[in-house]
Amino acid sequence: MYIPVTSSGLAPLTFTSIYFIGLDADNYYVSHMPQNPLPPDAVDSIGIQFTPTIEGLPDARVVINTNAVNNPSDTIPLYGIGVLPHLVLTVQPPGSGNTVMFDSVALGDSVCQTVTLTNTGTDTLFIQNKS
Repeated sequence: MYIPVTSSGLAPLTFTSIYFIGLDADNYYVSHMPQNPLPPDAVDSIGIQFTPTIEGLPDARVVINTNAVNNPSDTIPLYGIGVLPHLVLTVQPPGSGNTVMFDSVALGDSVCQTVTLTNTGTDTLFIQNKS
C-alpha cells in the first residue's frame, strides 16, 4: 500500500518520524520512504508492506510526524487480513491421532497405510514432493 504525500506549503515538508503502533504493529514495515525533505509542490508516497504473523485482522496504525503547520501528526489505521494454511493429519486404524502404526509385516513384504491430509486453514496449502 502506498500513502500519497504532497508538500503544499511554501517550505519543504520534513518527515520527523514514521512508525507503527498497536498490538500487531510488527506485521507492517515501511517499504518506501518519501524524499525527505519533500520540496514545495512535490508529490511522493510512503510505502507500507504487510507481512502477517497471525490469522485474522491485526491491530495496527501508522503514525506520521512532520513539520507541517496545519497537521504535524497523523495516525492512519492499517487494514490487512492474515490467512494461514493449517494441515491436519488423520490416520486410519491401527494408527491413532497423528501416529502411523503398522501391524506385523513379514520380511520382504510391504504394507500401505491410508492417511488423510486436510487443510482447515484459510489459505491454499501447497504440498510438494521433495524426493
